[in-house]
Amino acid sequence: MQIVLIGGFAGSEKKDLVFSVGNELIARSKNVCALVIESSGNNERTTLKIDPAIIVKEMRNIPCTFVNDLVAELPEIGRQSPFDHLLVEVPFSLPPGNVKKAIVSSGFKDLSFAPVICMLDVNMPRIDGTMIPKIVKTLILESEIIVAGACPADKKPIAVLSKIFEVNPDVKVFEHCAGSGVHTIGDFVDMIINRDNKTL
Repeated sequence: MQIVLIGGFAGSEKKDLVFSVGNELIARSKNVCALVIESSGNNERTTLKIDPAIIVKEMRNIPCTFVNDLVAELPEIGRQSPFDHLLVEVPFSLPPGNVKKAIVSSGFKDLSFAPVICMLDVNMPRIDGTMIPKIVKTLILESEIIVAGACPADKKPIAVLSKIFEVNPDVKVFEHCAGSGVHTIGDFVDMIINRDNKTL
């Protein structure tokens, strides 16, 4: 089973990405389980149509117990079905790289990991081409792929993307712009599987 960890700040549409990736994997005849943060008034909800073949489990948004809860859930998920992929929405206060380390140190067999993913809104007020806050730097350093909302006409994202590569020269960036149609979720899933391209 391959684990796909998707982190990022609240409001960065992590849940949408989890289910978009899940839908694409189902279309590719994969068995998928999604662990998402349970919806409440303060948490992201998705308006996407979710393929009914995705097995969805909700976890509580309690950062101090999330990793332990996830590790405890993994054997049950393994018994439930031979899933090809487990998609995990990571709470915004936990770097997904730390979650990966905890799972690896737990000694589970037959697990692999997709590149660690972080959703980053490059239009956040405190992020620009000259400064990236420390908490954002930590997420960038621990990520292998950054999903960045960036439209070609915007100059700010170009400067921010340049800064991202200064923080982590090895990170890959998937740029997307809502409604642009330039890059699809299929492109993103290909990027998870094929690690050759630095940006897409």
